[in-house]
Amino acid sequence: MNTSPLLNSLLVLLQFVIVSLTYDHREEEMDKRRTSNVCRSSSECPQNSLCEPRGGGVEFTEGQCVCRSGYFMKASGKKRECIMIADYGELCFMNEQCEFRLGKESFCNNRQCACKPKAHYVVTENACFNNSKIGEYCRLTSNCVVEKTTCQHGQCRCHFGYHANMDKSSCLKNIYLNEKCYADEECVVEHSSCQDNECKCKASHVQASQEAECLPLATSLYQPCQQDSQCSSIPNSYCGENSTCICQRDHHDINAVRIIKNSTPEDEIVTFEISFNFFQRCWSSVRLNGICESDENCVIAHSSCINKRCTCDEGFHETRDKFCSNATTVQISSLLLLLSSIALVFTSLRLL
Repeated sequence: MNTSPLLNSLLVLLQFVIVSLTYDHREEEMDKRRTSNVCRSSSECPQNSLCEPRGGGVEFTEGQCVCRSGYFMKASGKKRECIMIADYGELCFMNEQCEFRLGKESFCNNRQCACKPKAHYVVTENACFNNSKIGEYCRLTSNCVVEKTTCQHGQCRCHFGYHANMDKSSCLKNIYLNEKCYADEECVVEHSSCQDNECKCKASHVQASQEAECLPLATSLYQPCQQDSQCSSIPNSYCGENSTCICQRDHHDINAVRIIKNSTPEDEIVTFEISFNFFQRCWSSVRLNGICESDENCVIAHSSCINKRCTCDEGFHETRDKFCSNATTVQISSLLLLLSSIALVFTSLRLL
């Protein structure tokens, strides 16, 4: 069929318009699919992503763009792209690359994934966690930055059998009395320290008989005690039934007791006058005529050490029951008083 040149030109123009309209429609549809992650093939998806069927079958008419393994989808307006995930210490260009696996406590520092200043990296978790020291609040054990600590009741605490050092920067193994040690901080018993590579009680304390604690050493008589060793700094003393340090039998405290006449032969009845003298000590008890070294040895009241013998003081004399008494002086004084009274009576009668 013969056609005029004008008609041919019109047909060519019409075909061009149809092709142009079809092309523009396809481009618009392609952009829309990429924006909404809808696809028919991987070529329609952003770089580093694949078009996966929604139903999971091999043949499909419509699928969804999914980033390849090791990438994540980042949206910027209507545009989406797949960004490579970066692990701890790996190359990065933005914080999101690190946060995808390491968490919000990570960031891209000098093009390398790292934990934030107040966070730390946990290898087993492959993530960054906020720092929590011993005694500080924690949500997870991974928050606890100190080795051998766990999160217990909302606080980072040392494992069982360990304790925190002075500045709470580490957990030390519990070392008990008589066990080997290298530093004072290792000794867990109160009032103990590391002496000659062994945990022992400090000089101000003594080890309890059960070896589980350190008891305070008494510095003077009548201080509380639980066992005799606490009274060891006071010679010739022991821990009495009243749980205080007292002198042993045949010894006495010159500041507290002197035997007087109303004492029994067994010395069970004594007169106590508690003294506040901090230099208390126990002296060997010596009765009258016994060998002594100083006045403090003489336990009988009103006696002193004269010529190495306990003798009654001047104005006192030894009685039959071995005590010191001034009874004779009292009797003479009474007699003189009686005679004076009689003389006064006679004088009064003569005046009458």
